[in-house]
Amino acid sequence: MPRLRSFGSSSLVSFLLLASLGCACTPEPESAHKAAAARTQPLPLRTLRLYETGVGYFERSGTIGEKTITSLPVPAGHLDDALKSLVVLNGGGGGQVTGVAFASSVTRATARARAGLPADGDQPIGFKDLLVSMKGEVVTVSMRRDGKIVQGRIVEVTEELDEAAARAHAMRDTKGEKEGASKPLELKRLTVTLLTDRGEVMLVDAQDIVKIRPVDGAFASRLDAAIDALSTRSAQNARSLQLLGNAHGKVTFGYIAETPIWRTTYRLVVAPSGKDGAQLQGWALVHNDTDEPWQGIRLELVNGEPDSFLFPLAAPRYARRTLIHPETPLSTMAQLQGTTADALWGDNLDATASGSGSGQGYGSGSGRIGGSHQTRAPSVRMGATQLNEVGASSVLSVGNLADLAPAQGVENGALFVFTMPGAFVLDAHSSALVPILDKPVKTENIAFFASAGGTARAAVRFVNTTGQTLPAGTLAVFGAGGFAGETALDRLKPGDRRFLQVGNDLDAEVTTKTSDRGEESKRLTFRNSRLEEHFLATTKQTWELENRGGAARTFYVALSAEKNATVTGTDRVDFDEATSHPIVVFDAPSKSKALRTFVVTEGLSRATGIDALTGKHVRELLAKTTIPAAELAILAQAEPRVRALEAEHAKAAEAEKVAATAQGDLERLREHMKALGGGEKGAGAGGGTAAAPLVKRVLEAEDLLQSARKSKEATAKELEKKRDAVREILGKLGAR
Repeated sequence: MPRLRSFGSSSLVSFLLLASLGCACTPEPESAHKAAAARTQPLPLRTLRLYETGVGYFERSGTIGEKTITSLPVPAGHLDDALKSLVVLNGGGGGQVTGVAFASSVTRATARARAGLPADGDQPIGFKDLLVSMKGEVVTVSMRRDGKIVQGRIVEVTEELDEAAARAHAMRDTKGEKEGASKPLELKRLTVTLLTDRGEVMLVDAQDIVKIRPVDGAFASRLDAAIDALSTRSAQNARSLQLLGNAHGKVTFGYIAETPIWRTTYRLVVAPSGKDGAQLQGWALVHNDTDEPWQGIRLELVNGEPDSFLFPLAAPRYARRTLIHPETPLSTMAQLQGTTADALWGDNLDATASGSGSGQGYGSGSGRIGGSHQTRAPSVRMGATQLNEVGASSVLSVGNLADLAPAQGVENGALFVFTMPGAFVLDAHSSALVPILDKPVKTENIAFFASAGGTARAAVRFVNTTGQTLPAGTLAVFGAGGFAGETALDRLKPGDRRFLQVGNDLDAEVTTKTSDRGEESKRLTFRNSRLEEHFLATTKQTWELENRGGAARTFYVALSAEKNATVTGTDRVDFDEATSHPIVVFDAPSKSKALRTFVVTEGLSRATGIDALTGKHVRELLAKTTIPAAELAILAQAEPRVRALEAEHAKAAEAEKVAATAQGDLERLREHMKALGGGEKGAGAGGGTAAAPLVKRVLEAEDLLQSARKSKEATAKELEKKRDAVREILGKLGAR
């Protein structure tokens, strides 16, 4: 009898067997497939809108006949997205659409389990696994030896060591007796026990099987589903959504599916003069990663990020139910079946125990519906003990340098859409770089300094005068007869401007020669338990500007100043919206070195928390005659209360110190007690008289710690009273 030698682990044989099963279950499968293809027509893709969040909106429309089965081709991995977003935009001129039908999706483990295969989704499927999955099925077996065809039910599939084949193999292996040779090959014999339709029990060597076909077509369908789920490209295989109902005429459907993110890249061609503007070219990189070519579609690229999420819908789901049963388990087998009561009890397996609902075997995922995927940086609020917190004054209005920025462009909604002109064509699994913009923009070539004394950078002052929102992307700058440098644009609204640095400028330099700063206090306010001093800060600076180049340059230098400021003595003033810093501008002739003096006046405030106030600080404020007399009078009334609060803080610090010292001493003494074996408070058998003095000191330390804690509690209460007293007076200053 022929022996099985290599079928046990052959993936190729498994694949061929699966193919034969799939073909054998349906009469004339090829002709049936062709007939179905002739009746089913995919609804043509008309419009595709790609978003920056990695999804695309697919819109399909067409005219269907009364006998035509129309489908929407969707990759299996995108089926959940399509089901949760499918929208009917035009239901047909005649009849109606009653639904959409599709083949259910299952996970690898579920598909294998339904087909009787090992549930482990990663375990290879061998010939034996396929035969075992048919146990109990009626099959037709074609024999290799005599061409005999046998029909029956598979009772069992066994695998045994083929000793005769192993001995024959060892005899042929002339190197088997050499020292260090590998062990003899263990050959297995696979045998199928078959109960024929004539009531005979047959043993069939698997090696002798040419073809095996289950009679039940449902089994082949389950096995076919398992093959589909196990395919390495199962998520990309097309899954057709068939329209149900009797609609005919024009229909339009829309849905979303995962798509590659489209990206933007720009070219900026600057005029030779550097001041006559530039031409901005925008290009979008798009990808068609589907199996369907885009033929004459309307392609739209959306600059915006609508929320989208994944949610499992396509695969069937099962809830876990509690098993309710009689107190005394009842067997489903007859008791007089040649077995024992223990065996009958063991048949009552707890196979339906309540699960956790995690979805194992049916696919699982994690996520949350709703809410933005973006995070916002938390606002920082300074504590009440913060000292000398300086920022823009809310009382003194000096000027707003940010007003130099032009008004933002107004758009309808949160999205900006680029529409490709004409019908767009792109083959399946192809990419394209397509133009989306070619417009003049306002630019100026400048020398940019992040600060005086910093390295000069060749830069372009760029203003978005295109009238549309520009998506973020890389930017290559061309000018002076060639490539000038590269940078990147963030997302810009119409009217937004940026200072785009593209390289080092070796011929420009700014050096600080002198810098004098003065302050003049103007107002006092009190809010959020903080005393705020509002003052004018005036800084007079002299810089040396050097332009070693052969052409005139414009120097843009960023200032570390607040927006609430005025600047005099410069040629111009600008503002950097990206960093919120004002910028001073100087015109520098070629081959020149000059001193320039300018003045910056800022309206600032300095806040001091109530617990950081001191009598000295209050007296310094009282000496400033530029503050209104009424406000100084209120501050004078608060001065003794501030000194009382300061003294109470000193008491609290001393109480904290005493408590910390007492706690440390107590812990140290307790460790000594443990070392002597006397426990923590008493002399044990091992401690004896030596521990007695330590016990006394422990008790004294505990009393001291308790007293210190009471003092801390009393001081804390007194501190709050004195804070309230200070707040009562300073509150008259108001919060402006």
